[in-house]
Amino acid sequence: MPVLRSLACDPRPRGPCQGASNLGAHVWLFVPQSLDKKKEKRPGKFSLSRVPSPESSTPLEPLSGPPHRRRRRRRRPRELKRKERRMEPEVLEAELVLPTYFSFKKVQVYEKYPKGQSSAKRFKHLKQIIQAENFQNYPPDEPNYVNIESPPSMHPSKRICDITGYEAPYHDPRTKLRYANAGVFKVIRSLPNEYVQRYLALRNAAVVLSSRKLGFNGIVIRLLWNGKGRKMGSFGKLAKRALETEMPVMVQIQEVIRGAKNAMSLAQGVVYWQPPKDALDKVKELVWEPSISRYGADEGMPELREALVKKLQRENKLFKSSVVVTSGANQAFVDLVLTLCDAGDSVVMFAPYYFNAYMSFQMTGVTDILVGPGDPKTLYPDADWLEKTLSEIKPVPKLVTVVNPGNPSGTYIPESLLKRISDLCEQAGAWLVVDNTYEYFMYDGLKHTCIEGNHIVNIFSFSKAYGMMGWRVGYIAYPSEVEGFAAQLLKVQDNIPICASIISQHLALYSLEAGPEWVTERVKTLIKNREIVVDALAPLGEGAVKGGEGAIYLWAKLPDKFIHDFDVVRWLAHKHGVVTIPGSACGCPGNLRISFGGLVESDCRAAAERLKRGLEELVSDGMVQ
Repeated sequence: MPVLRSLACDPRPRGPCQGASNLGAHVWLFVPQSLDKKKEKRPGKFSLSRVPSPESSTPLEPLSGPPHRRRRRRRRPRELKRKERRMEPEVLEAELVLPTYFSFKKVQVYEKYPKGQSSAKRFKHLKQIIQAENFQNYPPDEPNYVNIESPPSMHPSKRICDITGYEAPYHDPRTKLRYANAGVFKVIRSLPNEYVQRYLALRNAAVVLSSRKLGFNGIVIRLLWNGKGRKMGSFGKLAKRALETEMPVMVQIQEVIRGAKNAMSLAQGVVYWQPPKDALDKVKELVWEPSISRYGADEGMPELREALVKKLQRENKLFKSSVVVTSGANQAFVDLVLTLCDAGDSVVMFAPYYFNAYMSFQMTGVTDILVGPGDPKTLYPDADWLEKTLSEIKPVPKLVTVVNPGNPSGTYIPESLLKRISDLCEQAGAWLVVDNTYEYFMYDGLKHTCIEGNHIVNIFSFSKAYGMMGWRVGYIAYPSEVEGFAAQLLKVQDNIPICASIISQHLALYSLEAGPEWVTERVKTLIKNREIVVDALAPLGEGAVKGGEGAIYLWAKLPDKFIHDFDVVRWLAHKHGVVTIPGSACGCPGNLRISFGGLVESDCRAAAERLKRGLEELVSDGMVQ
């Protein structure tokens, strides 16, 4: 039987109307049930087969050479024939008849083949079907067409769908696909990244087609998931755990910034100041010390840990906690997830959540992530929902985590509510992990507090308070009385950083000598920045802006019709030169996170003016290009 072989691993863009496959658990492929190349001129009967998902399988690397030249050959190369005979036993096949003649193809002859290439002799299009998120609810005999992919082309991409011939104005930047149907486009944009990653594994297949053998009666598509003896495509080697982890939003934002001209950032959570000058001067003198270039104790320098224990007792009222120094608060959180959770455990977060914490669960195999609601007005974690969840879910969720003050919302959880959450966790037998990165960033007379218990672990950081973002120093305050906690935590620590950077630990120690007053003086300068950004968000209307009691963030709700907030972020960056974070990265589409800590007042005012102009245009006219 003649074969159209799909080799699905080439990541290069493939043409004007690229399609998709494998967004769900299975791939639906359409191939002919039977062929009669001499007599049959009509499409045959249709049948539908389900092909196993290739998530754990090995795609092939694409064949070399321009595809359009391969199709001009009347005969297949002998080498290719030999390879096909060797691959035949490993081929998995799904069958469904596809018609090979489309009346509307005539209107595209000039568009697709401007140099006069004939489209009558060879059928050039690989069909791949993308299913909607609820594809299993569709009748099996009524497949849901969304988009169809074209093969590689030497000609520039056009805004025309290769199959329908209609204009496809809607562009999905995640997959570089174009859609003609607005409803379908909205569905695709709402799909989580893990679904998109599955699609990317099969995108842009290279096509080998012998029109002499196929005639024009139909196409047989065969996907080779794992060809023995052939070089495996790199995508097939990647762990499912990593593939299903969200793409870091800051990586995506950095790409947006690079693509925009002179954009000002209200996106990343940073502060504008550097570490204390005296501390930096002392560190300069240590550069040539031999100990700086050697490994240190896994748990951190003894003198630094001693200073941190005193700080915890004096400032945070934590008297029963021991310390492990880490390479930043993010690494501290990963340490704790690996120490406290097993793959398959359930955990609890509250929306809007900190995106890196969500990713830490995903990449460590903790996929049962229960996201609780926040109060619509205050964004406080819903303790009633937590009480119900901890009592009804069996087995009990292993861990509950909050950030206080909040990232991304800037909301401060009152001490009474934090204690209630702690009591619920203790009664249920769940760990409570509290991220106190922004302990010094409190406004309007509020004061930060910590809580302590044998089920509570606190995380702290030097990054924001002392302007040490790039030096990467944080620390874990864990309960000293819990037997075996330190030993298990050090196993993880030794296999990730071994120890935090020695010179960074020295800088942290010297920065502590400046005292908390050094930090609070600089935090006071952010109050004006917050006022400036709040004014810039005024076009969104009353009640749209929340948070900001602590940390360096404000949380703003976009008008209801702008649920695809990443599109708004890109538009603001390219049209108005200001960058923010989309709320969808934090589990709440249709919102923006705005950071006011990274710019001095004059620069913050300039960025806020751009933001205000952009939001005024967004509300009145939409995203005008």
